[in-house]
Amino acid sequence: MLWLVVSCLACLFAGLVLLGVCWRRSHRRWVRILEFGFGLPLVVVGLLPAIWVGFSMSGDPSPRSLQLSPRISYERFVSNDQSGGAVVHWSTIDLARDPGEACLDVVLSEPGRDGLIEAEIGTGFVAATSATVAINVAFFYPIREYPHWSSYPAVGDEITAIGHVVSEGKLLGRPSDWGQYLMIDPVAGQAAIGPLPDTPPSNMWAVPGRERIVADGLVVAAGGGDRYPRTVVGVDHDAGLAHLTVVDGKQWGYSMGLTLLDVASLMVERGVDDALELDGGGSSTMAGTVDGEPALLNRPSHTRIPGRQRPVATFLGLVDRCE
Repeated sequence: MLWLVVSCLACLFAGLVLLGVCWRRSHRRWVRILEFGFGLPLVVVGLLPAIWVGFSMSGDPSPRSLQLSPRISYERFVSNDQSGGAVVHWSTIDLARDPGEACLDVVLSEPGRDGLIEAEIGTGFVAATSATVAINVAFFYPIREYPHWSSYPAVGDEITAIGHVVSEGKLLGRPSDWGQYLMIDPVAGQAAIGPLPDTPPSNMWAVPGRERIVADGLVVAAGGGDRYPRTVVGVDHDAGLAHLTVVDGKQWGYSMGLTLLDVASLMVERGVDDALELDGGGSSTMAGTVDGEPALLNRPSHTRIPGRQRPVATFLGLVDRCE
């Protein structure tokens, strides 16, 4: 809102200057200096925030549903709660359908032993792995958002992922102090959230998170906090479902995001037993394969530019080959 006020005032002042220029242009040399030295730059400075606000408001919050594959669905909806409306992207994976049928694959970004990995964007990960759906996962460092033209990392830059990744029982990366993980066994059709076992079984895939926000069907997230883009994973044990959830944010007039408490409440309302917070903010990304092509399913906000994807450390993807 402050940007919008500043832009309007700047445009108004610039307009007054240019009106004066039109009136006296042929008479005073200083007016020409004022026009080109102050008037035109003020118009540009004033219009940029207004353009940003208009672009931000152009996002599509309308409901949308896609059956990405036999076991994986996607929907977009607006969550109206205590912190206001926010656009939510929700993908459901039916792990329990035909357990033992080895046609649901987990694909992960795999960091080195020290956590080092090359940054990539969501649609790039989907293109490389043929993932039916994928979300960003681990927190990472270093990161620099501003200035926009020199933000870090770019695609291919080396960064450090925080937390272990488990791929077919192999422990990769470096540990974190949080110790909470989403663990998936796609063959047995099971998923769980909690600490890693001392020796992960060979049929386990796991990704790290930070805070457990739902436990045994109850909200355990801390209250307060700001509305923010979020990436969260949840498990419905009775139904054998895993839920991948991304909340758009930082986009005035479209979606400012949800507090951690509100997103935890949303998970419980939709039948989730356990949920885990993953990296959020400008990192929050959901991508998938739509009509055979990689597609961005949410509207990220890297460096507060609507629709701009942030290169991040790790992604979790599911590939559904089931009939």
